[in-house]
Amino acid sequence: MASWPCAARAMQDRRPLCADEDHRVRATILEYCGFPVPELLRRCTVRLAAEYLATDRHAELLRLHASAATCRDTDPVPKIVTVAAYKGGVGKTTLALELAYLLDAPLVDLDWDRGGATRRWGYRHEDRSRAPLLEALTNQRTPKLLRGRGKADLVPSHPEFAVAQPSDEDIATALEKWTGEWGRSWVVVDTHPGGVPSTFGAMNAASLVLVPVQLATNSLNALEGMLEEAADYPIMVVPNMVASVPPAIAVRRLRELAEHWQVQVAPPVSNSAALPNRQQRMAVTSLDPTPARLARYADELHGVAESVRTYDTG
Repeated sequence: MASWPCAARAMQDRRPLCADEDHRVRATILEYCGFPVPELLRRCTVRLAAEYLATDRHAELLRLHASAATCRDTDPVPKIVTVAAYKGGVGKTTLALELAYLLDAPLVDLDWDRGGATRRWGYRHEDRSRAPLLEALTNQRTPKLLRGRGKADLVPSHPEFAVAQPSDEDIATALEKWTGEWGRSWVVVDTHPGGVPSTFGAMNAASLVLVPVQLATNSLNALEGMLEEAADYPIMVVPNMVASVPPAIAVRRLRELAEHWQVQVAPPVSNSAALPNRQQRMAVTSLDPTPARLARYADELHGVAESVRTYDTG
């Protein structure tokens, strides 16, 4: 059966919906007022829908779509922020953990490596008999969030996810469904480095793709490759782990990439010497008072979170 992204793209590509797509769009529009619809479908305006759906076959759907628009415009729309990078070691997971806490967002961990968010959150799959992420995807159910103190709610990853990834389309559909059912304003997704199916699926579902980058040659090369392949995604670049005096040539190259690909750049986040050996599982931004050695870092993370909240998708 067609997925939500397929149905939305059919509308955007100005072609008639097939029977399966039509059935799924009808089902969701009928539930529209009580259930947030996926991001791609939300981007189709009533006027745009009218161009494709104002036929005898779609007359009822068009009427329902238009009547639900008022409810959609007055209610906050949940948003998915996917943190992704083609290169590892750029501070992606730390940024995802902190951002999820600041946005009061569930964190969905799609990175199966042991150095990922799940392990750092304090979850050990060896001590558990169940695998929430794998079970949710297999059974097509919304996973129950794990809760902790001073850190974001979590959907933990599992090492077997490396060989049990659904298609990018299925991942996008699942994330959109979970986001609606959790009823939270934001959801943050951490991803495995590189262009794997789960990463592309999370990017497809995202309202914003946050891409951390170091001001160094290899990291900027990876960013350039990612922008070439994903130029049509809503991307915001985060200069991360930035030295007190960053190389001028790297700063200039980042500016040129941002201008060429027309992507926004968030406020930079400094390199904090206190982070690599930090043992606490709580978010830095949850500490009150904030230790002096982490105060600047915490302030900069707040700046990134504010940039995410005010990101202009237009």
